[in-house]
Order: sequence, then C-alpha cells, then structure tokens
Amino acid sequence: MTQASVVTRMRTGDIRSVPLAFWLFAILTAFDAYLYIATGAINDLSDVMSLFTFAVAPLLFATAVAWVQPVDLRYLWGAAFIAASELPNLIEMSLTQFLGFSFDWGLGLRPSSLTWGLELIGVALVALAIGGIHQRRNWLWPALGLAIFIIGDIENAFFWSGQPAQDPDFATSPLVVAITFVGGLTILAWSYLLGSAIERRRWLFALGSGIFVALGAFGLFDELVFPLFPPPTDGGFSLLYWPLTATNVVGWVAMIVAALREVPRRGSNEELAEALT
Repeated sequence: MTQASVVTRMRTGDIRSVPLAFWLFAILTAFDAYLYIATGAINDLSDVMSLFTFAVAPLLFATAVAWVQPVDLRYLWGAAFIAASELPNLIEMSLTQFLGFSFDWGLGLRPSSLTWGLELIGVALVALAIGGIHQRRNWLWPALGLAIFIIGDIENAFFWSGQPAQDPDFATSPLVVAITFVGGLTILAWSYLLGSAIERRRWLFALGSGIFVALGAFGLFDELVFPLFPPPTDGGFSLLYWPLTATNVVGWVAMIVAALREVPRRGSNEELAEALT
C-alpha cells in the first residue's frame, strides 16, 4: 500500500491524516539543523556530512518511521529513543543560541556521553519489532558484536592503565572512564538488529546496521591504519576520512529508506498477511 505525500495531502484537504508524531520529529529535525547552522558549526562539506550522520540522521529516521504509521509501535518507540539521543545536544544549543547560557557538563563529558543508553534501547526495540533472532546461525551476529565490545574494552583498559596519573590531560573523573567502558554496548544492539534483519530478510535494515557494526569493528584497529594514511602536511583530512564518512552516511540513508520501505504499516498487505497466519 502506498501513501500520499504531505504536499498531496495538503492539496486534497487530507492533512489531518498525517501522524502527529511525524510533525513532532520533522520540526525537531528542522530545528536541530537550524541550530547547527546558526551557531556556525557548518563551514564546509565535512561539517555537513558530520551534521547528517551524528545529529540529523537519527531524527530523520524517527520522522520516517512516524510517517509510515507502523502497525507495531515498537518501531516508533525504538525510533523515538534513537532520536532522543540527540535531544541533549539540541537543548544545549538552544540555551546557548537564545539565552547565551552554556552548560558545564564537566571535564571530558558531552551530551552524547550520557545518551548512548537511549540509542541502545532504541535499536534493540527496532530489532524486536522486526522479529528478533530465532535461528541459531543468526546468533553469530550478536556474538560478533559481543567480541567487538570485549576486545574494545580490553584495548580501553590498556589505554587508561598506560596514562600517568600526574598528566592533567587525563585527569578525568571516574564517570568519564566508566562511560568509555560501557558506552560501547551499543554495538551489541546494532549486531542484534543485523541478525534480526537478515533472518527476516529486511535487507535495508541489514545494510544499515551491518555498516555500523563494520565501523565498530574498524575502530578496534583504526589507530594502526590511520598512521598509514596521514593527512597532508599543509592541513586537511586523512585519505580515510571521506570513505569512512561516506560509509556512515550510506548506513543512515539505508536505515531511513528501510523505515519507509520495510516497516509494516497500518493497512498494508504485510499486516494483513501477518494477521492471517
């Protein structure tokens, strides 16, 4: 079943059928992009791509899920939790832009340091809405995510243990150190989503989550790879920057398109088929 666009609904007087959640997430997305532009955070193409992947894309994903009116509300709640991970940034930028107030999060802390749990819950809910994992072979994907997480924490332990206590650059709070160990748990949710999407043949969801799992795996040895491709001596980015950034963009585009094409919507043929089985 297809749905008319927002413009078509406006022309036909059927705008009331547009979900309220869609308007909420769409307004938040536009407002978030405006704040990044107004605060001078956008200067070149790299800033635009960073804005998309780390700020706007989660909100766009929630907007797309809300638009299709999913029959299983776990899709909507999951997308809402993923989008909520950007809200502290949005609130902070709003206070700075309109009130001139800058919140002190503490040494080494940013809003994203405290919202990884929202992303984990949201991704897990989407995976459960897809159907979860039942076939034994697909549990290999969460096992891969667990391995990436454990290896990452081992590397993290070596990193912190190797820093001299008297070095002021590493005089961070125990909370910051703890977050660096548990924040990586999001890879488990993404790998679980990958296994669920493969089992249920949601190939766009599989592409998006697979890219994020692959980027997480790359993070285990990126410190060995980046020195092989140093940035130009006159300034700029490493040769790996643009391929990695573009890959991240593709991952989120896949997730957004998956929300529009692979999420069962109310009144769809897929919903009818599930009701009959």
